[in-house]
Amino acid sequence: MNHSNSVSGPGLHNPDVAVSVPKLGPYRYSITADQYTESMQRLLWVQLRRRPFPAIQLFLIAICLAMLVGDAMDGFINIAAASVAVLTLPVLVATLRWMTTSAARRSFARTPALSDENCLTVEEGLLVFRSRTVTYRQSLAELAGFIETETLILVDRTDQSAHIVPKMALGDELQDFRQYLEEAGVRRL
Repeated sequence: MNHSNSVSGPGLHNPDVAVSVPKLGPYRYSITADQYTESMQRLLWVQLRRRPFPAIQLFLIAICLAMLVGDAMDGFINIAAASVAVLTLPVLVATLRWMTTSAARRSFARTPALSDENCLTVEEGLLVFRSRTVTYRQSLAELAGFIETETLILVDRTDQSAHIVPKMALGDELQDFRQYLEEAGVRRL
């Protein structure tokens, strides 16, 4: 990380660790419908890995296996029961993906502000997101984490919402931005 224009400050998540604030940004970008949809799908997968969903998935698998074992003990396997056992999770996942995609596209179409130009600036202990309609100051100490996809960085405000930052907007400072978040104690999800 280039620290030539950085300012030292207290650690954000750990007060005993000094975190330098590099000169990053400002970053200007707009979000497309595809990027918004990608971010919603990625947040869905993150949610599905959090409690109680893994337990629910294991419960469904156990029920399906119990159905198959019960049929096998009777000396035959019921095709309908086997189909349900094999297809339950894939159909559930495909349905959730389709619902998320549909909802994201409808939401993006109904909310013109989502496609406004945004500006992200980095200040000591803060990420400042500005658009035509709102300015949002996000303390790094309060972030739930960040998610990185092939084309986006999702800065999680809460378990269910995130700021969408296209990697293209970060340009040559992508690695520095990622490193800044990690050094500040923001965990990668």
